[in-house]
Amino acid sequence: MIGTAALRRMSCGAIMLALGCCGYSTRSLLPSHLKNVSIDIFENRTIKIGLGEDMTRELVRQFTSDGTMRVTGEGKAQLKITGEVSYFNKEPYVYGGDQTVYRYKVTVASKVRCFDVAKNAIYWEGEVRDWALLDQNQEETVGINEAMTKVAKETVRRLLTNW
Repeated sequence: MIGTAALRRMSCGAIMLALGCCGYSTRSLLPSHLKNVSIDIFENRTIKIGLGEDMTRELVRQFTSDGTMRVTGEGKAQLKITGEVSYFNKEPYVYGGDQTVYRYKVTVASKVRCFDVAKNAIYWEGEVRDWALLDQNQEETVGINEAMTKVAKETVRRLLTNW
């Protein structure tokens, strides 16, 4: 018969073995040939002026901050990103008792296409959408910038973890 101390050791050993098989890595899942990325200026399909350029700047900032891929010109890039800001909306979100709007919800969406130059094929494409809340006394750009940052971060995450 096996004693309780032996059972505990066997249970702990089984748990440690199981956990050792489960791995977590912060390493990118990108193919090894994808090292540099070029980002074309995004088109703006909304009525809000300047969103295409703003989204392009934010994507460059997020790729630079992440550091997994280097942002370069088109001639040196193995991955080319094109896209458009496809949606913008600012709508009332929180009302007071007198129907005064206290907060707004700002939503931004981008359609993105990532082209693997070496394989002459689309690596990833999709639409990324996110939002931010804006107090009534804040400039609209605060909400737009926050929503764009979220969209750009999610775009980089999706691209780097594309399976």
